[in-house]
Amino acid sequence: MLADTYTLTPQFISSLRISFGRSRILRFHSDKTPTFSDLGVNIVSGYTGKGRQFFNLGNITNGFRGPDFPGYFNTNTFQFSEDLDVIRGSHQITFGANWIPAQLNALGPFLMNGQFNFNGQRIGQNRIGLADFMVGLPSSFRQANGQVMYERSHYIGLYVQDSWRVSPKFSVNAGLRWEPFIPGTHTQNIRSHFEESWFREGRQSKVFTQAPAGLLFVGDEGFPGRGNTYRKLAQFAPRVGLVFDPRGNGQQTIRAAYGMFFDQPIMWYNNAYPQNPPFGMDITIQNPSAFDDPWRGYPGGNPFPTPVPLPQNIAFPQFGNFVNTPLHADPMYVQQWNLTYQKQIGANWLFSASYLGNKTTHLWLGLDVNSATYIPGESTTGNTNLRRRLYLMNQAQGQYYSSIIETDDGANANYNGGLFSVQKRFSSRMSWNSNFTLAKCLNDGEVNQNIANTYPDPYDRTTNRGPCNADRRRILNNSVLLESVPIGSDVLSQVTRNWQLSTILTMQSGAPLTVTSGPDNALNGNPGQRPIQVADPKISNPTIDRWFNTAAFIPNPPGLWGAIGRGTLRGPMTWNLDIALSRRLQLGENKRIELRAEAFNVLNKFRPNDPNSTLNNVNFGRITSAQDPRIMQFALKYLF
Repeated sequence: MLADTYTLTPQFISSLRISFGRSRILRFHSDKTPTFSDLGVNIVSGYTGKGRQFFNLGNITNGFRGPDFPGYFNTNTFQFSEDLDVIRGSHQITFGANWIPAQLNALGPFLMNGQFNFNGQRIGQNRIGLADFMVGLPSSFRQANGQVMYERSHYIGLYVQDSWRVSPKFSVNAGLRWEPFIPGTHTQNIRSHFEESWFREGRQSKVFTQAPAGLLFVGDEGFPGRGNTYRKLAQFAPRVGLVFDPRGNGQQTIRAAYGMFFDQPIMWYNNAYPQNPPFGMDITIQNPSAFDDPWRGYPGGNPFPTPVPLPQNIAFPQFGNFVNTPLHADPMYVQQWNLTYQKQIGANWLFSASYLGNKTTHLWLGLDVNSATYIPGESTTGNTNLRRRLYLMNQAQGQYYSSIIETDDGANANYNGGLFSVQKRFSSRMSWNSNFTLAKCLNDGEVNQNIANTYPDPYDRTTNRGPCNADRRRILNNSVLLESVPIGSDVLSQVTRNWQLSTILTMQSGAPLTVTSGPDNALNGNPGQRPIQVADPKISNPTIDRWFNTAAFIPNPPGLWGAIGRGTLRGPMTWNLDIALSRRLQLGENKRIELRAEAFNVLNKFRPNDPNSTLNNVNFGRITSAQDPRIMQFALKYLF
């Protein structure tokens, strides 16, 4: 980073900063690990670079899974900012600009060598995926080209802010920020867009002439430039803060604030676009007939490897998987507000009570806009694609679409909490800091790092509303620092001085638990389905082997999913007590030695994690893991 602060006049100061940051992440595995094709499976292994392997096998329900995938993920970030501070009487006015161009150069090859899933639907009674695996009957096979991510993004921000001391008792801080939303682009224009109205009209691309109706690419009329959605320029974010000192003596304050803050998706959010046909040819085969040849019987045969560069008349595969973003997606923004009362008692004690709230609007989640329709007596997991909306609407064009996971920008979240704290600054050889939070957080779903399906019911977002994953209704934190008092004189005084004992106690209520079915019982192609609740799941004496009443849930039948919401159960409360003991040995004026011993979970108590909440899992309702036991560490520091 290069920085220059220049005083133009005593009341006018300029601060210029130019910075560059680079993050390089390289993941690889042993080159000796075989791929599926090495083991005799009739597929093309698209990734043969460093760490080629039998990677990302997929999931085996109640079994095991393969290791994660290799790849490289490199980010370059530049930043240019200029801030100007002007003092005019009781006003301190600041205005400035910020520009952040960023680059992501990455390859995620997690589907290039194929991915099998075994969920027990073939012979394992929907529970034992290992049974399906042992006889070579996968529930699905998925393959695509890699996540070729050469993304570029630009952030621009302009702001003005005024800190106004209205009187010795009252201050106002107000400002306005302009942050236009500029969608990211791909250096190779790997972008596509699906529009249902175009599908109904039979509109086709001129960039790829064999593309199915409804699918357009960069260069087609109506495509939003080179991004995946249109930009939003009129984005203004106000913020204001008030500070009132009723007595004017600095021992009592009332603070209130409101602010609006825009966000933009991370560059990795678009990582599934390179897998859309024809770029990635992302294809899922339900119930393939053979483990050793999953493409057997697939119309047109194995589409891999795809030609490079892609010809204009490249053929599109049947039932390809797509991700999509609406043409006029609204970026997410958060409104925050708070009200705080603080009171100083004596010289060292501070009491405060705060109300904190926020609301997130246009939360980017995802839904499948091409889910399967359940047809009584005619629905199986093997004919899911033949029952999808577009296929039933227009078989000739709909046969090219499997799932279409689209960004849903209509979701929201909110948080309301009360924070109460007591602080004693270090005096009389002791400091103390305690706080207690009583809060509630709700949302329509958790944000993903990419466009991913969120809702088990793609037609009703409200059925997914529930507690945030981070929702903890009650949180207590307490820390105390004690310093020893020298005893006696001479040697005994030297031994007993400069000891410090510090403790940190944390306690919080349990995390929300959502009961899910596991397999596609509803036969609509969507994950995250919920079972039917037939009794009260809460029990009076939960144990690690039965944290809730597992008999309260039964599998959802075909065509239906349970009405139970997210986070209806709670896991065990968590707590932790850490202690540190240290001693300072002064060696002259500028040198000292510090001895330190620390114990985490000093009481060595068993602290269970959350139970399994997937109905078809053999450990449903059981707690099978715990937090760390007591861990101790010792340190010796020499400071000079």
